[in-house]
Amino acid sequence: MSSPPNKSAEIMEDSIIQNIFGESSSEEELEFSYHTYKRIENTRDNKDVKEIGVRLSQRHSLWAHLPWNAGIALSDYFDEHVDFKNKNVLELGAGAGLPSFIAALNGAKKVVLTDYPDANLIENLHYNIANSLPESVTKDRVYGKAHLWGKEPESLFQLLENPSTEKFDIIILSDLIFNHAVHDKMLTSCSKCLSDDGVVNIF
Repeated sequence: MSSPPNKSAEIMEDSIIQNIFGESSSEEELEFSYHTYKRIENTRDNKDVKEIGVRLSQRHSLWAHLPWNAGIALSDYFDEHVDFKNKNVLELGAGAGLPSFIAALNGAKKVVLTDYPDANLIENLHYNIANSLPESVTKDRVYGKAHLWGKEPESLFQLLENPSTEKFDIIILSDLIFNHAVHDKMLTSCSKCLSDDGVVNIF
């Protein structure tokens, strides 16, 4: 639901983030909005959880300020059609994390939400993990982690039950492919993180 800024690799490597309109994002400017996602009627697991409330960072340069339609549509599809039972799930550019939360509700073994290594984005990921789902769903199963696309994923594997042997069975890319300048880095992360028989879900 959000992705690294569409800028040169040099700027991304230096972690210099500017607003796409040329304005810097500062702590004083940062605000939040809230969105309530309503699950489809044909849910399979945790049917008592009918709504998921998420917080969204505002005035940010990484497109994490809205619940984009791709994430909502993918969440609807996941809830009805995808088998997450005992699967390790990774989301790149997670933003608010809705598709990952649906994976967790439907029995995923481990769910790792990642986004660009910006303090505000990662803090908001942790906030949503702590507040959007019951603790019985998230405890020791759902994690938020910074990950710069193309970099080594060992810190992500450390969150799995068997870090030396396991990778991710499902990778989620929600509303990310518009960011053409970093396709190579996105694909590198997918290649390094995906298990041999894994699947990448793109929408």
